[in-house]
Amino acid sequence: MKFTRSIRFRIIIACIVFALIVSIIFGFILKKSIKINADEQFNWHTQKEMVHFLEEYKKDQNTKFNLPRGKILIGKEKDAIKYLKNMIDKKNSTFTEQKLEDIPLKRFQNTTEKGYTFYYYDFEKTVIYLIKAPILDDKSLNMYYFINLTGFNTTDNMGANIALNFFFVVIILILILAILIGFYIAKRVLLPLTNLSSNVDKIEIGEYESNVKDYYNDEIGFLAKTIDTFVVRTSKFIQREKAFTRDASHELRTPVASSQAALDVAFALPQGQDPKMQKVLNRIQRANKNMTHLIESFLILGREKQKNSNKLSFNLKELVDNSIIKNSYLLKSSDIKYKNHIKEELTITLNKDYLSIVIDNIIRNAFVHMEEGTLDINFTNNSFIVQDSGEWFDEKKELGIGLNIVKRICKEEKWKLSISTKKDIGTIIEISF
Repeated sequence: MKFTRSIRFRIIIACIVFALIVSIIFGFILKKSIKINADEQFNWHTQKEMVHFLEEYKKDQNTKFNLPRGKILIGKEKDAIKYLKNMIDKKNSTFTEQKLEDIPLKRFQNTTEKGYTFYYYDFEKTVIYLIKAPILDDKSLNMYYFINLTGFNTTDNMGANIALNFFFVVIILILILAILIGFYIAKRVLLPLTNLSSNVDKIEIGEYESNVKDYYNDEIGFLAKTIDTFVVRTSKFIQREKAFTRDASHELRTPVASSQAALDVAFALPQGQDPKMQKVLNRIQRANKNMTHLIESFLILGREKQKNSNKLSFNLKELVDNSIIKNSYLLKSSDIKYKNHIKEELTITLNKDYLSIVIDNIIRNAFVHMEEGTLDINFTNNSFIVQDSGEWFDEKKELGIGLNIVKRICKEEKWKLSISTKKDIGTIIEISF
């Protein structure tokens, strides 16, 4: 299984995505908090300055306030509006509102408990911060504190800069931590499932012992209990099938052997020498051999397959020669020639029983369907190739029982099977190991 398709990988990705989402949300909240905090600090400092200016004004109304970044104006609201028009770009100074709160492009307005009103104007090219404070001795006048914030970001402070500079570093550290935590969580979470998989892989039918007690009463425990139930049912089913196979093997082989013995006796009798009788007996013998072949094939396929079972080293040419001799009775004409081109010394290691069934069925099909021509058998580039001059295979029709058995075995053994019929060439069957 590819790691990218595993549950372990999904858990790690989930941890990373969760860490990213939390980090982004935290970063957004932190940025907003820094901005709000900076704005509140700015408001607090300017308010303190305003208190100081009012006290100075009360001491001496002729006090001159020379401020490097602002302007103090004593007057009415129309005077403040006039001065505001002079501070901003002429193109944006055409507003006719008579109150500060009605002026367009106002981003912020707030009034404190002391009666100080803060205004924040964001014009096209000019940003103005204004504080309005009433002069208690003269209710018709107010003190206005103008600050030009054009080009100045209220969040430009040391804390904000440090947070922004280290934000990506923190993100990388969080991602590394998320990966490590993801691996740890995946290992801990999947450990019971890994153990269950290992236990299931070791199952021997008939010798299986329940392992439910090794797991908690959770989803994994439920799965283990379900597997136990399935294994018990499967074990009982296999026992029934083994009993049937054992009985069927005996019951089928006995009459076939008896009929073969009767055929041998019939061939030896004087009546068996009659050409007409021999023709009938030969047909019966062919049918008897076909039945024997099918019984043996199905019994071998019906066996429980174990890992690496029956994998032997054997001579392939000898196996093919034996199959040709065994099935030569199916040849319809002496004009059919067969050639085994496999090298004498070639030895391969495969499931010999399965390969023997495959070769038998391929050669049997060729002998049955060929009228004349040549059957060539080769082994090249780890591929077993059988080519005959007959065009008996129809790709549009279903495979016969022989080739169905071949296809089933190739699929189970993971051998690549290729069958094709070409005009004037014949049928080619190739099995790559």
